[in-house]
Amino acid sequence: MKCSDAALFSDLDGTLFNCCGEVSINNRNAIEDFIAQGGMFGIATGRASQNALQHLPGISINAPSIVFNGAAVYDYVNKRYILANYLDAESLPLIKELAKCGKRLDIQLYTEYGIFYVTPEKRSYKPFVDMHRPCTFCKVDDIADRPWLKTLFLGAEEDLDYARELIAKRGLEDKFDIVPGTTDILPDAKYIELLPHGTNKGSGVEALRTLSSLSGRSIICVGDYWNDLEMLQRADVACVPLNGAEEVKALAHYITPDNNHDAIAYIIEKIIPGL
Repeated sequence: MKCSDAALFSDLDGTLFNCCGEVSINNRNAIEDFIAQGGMFGIATGRASQNALQHLPGISINAPSIVFNGAAVYDYVNKRYILANYLDAESLPLIKELAKCGKRLDIQLYTEYGIFYVTPEKRSYKPFVDMHRPCTFCKVDDIADRPWLKTLFLGAEEDLDYARELIAKRGLEDKFDIVPGTTDILPDAKYIELLPHGTNKGSGVEALRTLSSLSGRSIICVGDYWNDLEMLQRADVACVPLNGAEEVKALAHYITPDNNHDAIAYIIEKIIPGL
């Protein structure tokens, strides 16, 4: 396959990023060569659009990209959102109650305008805050009139259980998709995300297929984690790095070297030419 017939979308953490959170020189050079030969390169991430960009200095992104775990598609070339799916209005009273419940929860609200923390800064987990900068600390009412793309709760398992129980108590299980996750930033801390119902990276891939800029191209996706499952299922070609979860690797058409050994360069230099 020629690069000009391909569109490559990469997850960030555990895939494009190595274990130091960096993009290797070989991956950087391969992406630049891929684009120079007519390829389109984009990202598929749970991160906010601008938060992701600050971790990608010098990386060209010429394809519309999946952000917020599929809640939006962002055009980095023209600096605009092409698609945005918003949380149900019933998320507002839920967040208000969780913000004042007394549990040790970091609560993030994601909008097109950035990441907002409704947990007071003095009570928040600084390493996790730093990971999600730029962000703004505020009260829920300060951004109640802005549509939210997703929310994230970070905390100990018992505090997250309280959030899950409150969602069930309010009968909101069908209003949101609840996505669990782990982080190595903090010991014993986990998180859950609330996304608009039916939203994931896979729905993001389906949105990409409707775009004229990608018409006629094969969509190649690479990711390592459970939030990549739907994306890989909907890709024309699914790649998973060796460090990926076993359930995720089971979906792969191709297994690449791990994220510390230039997985993206391998796809561009070895897999795409053979398709």
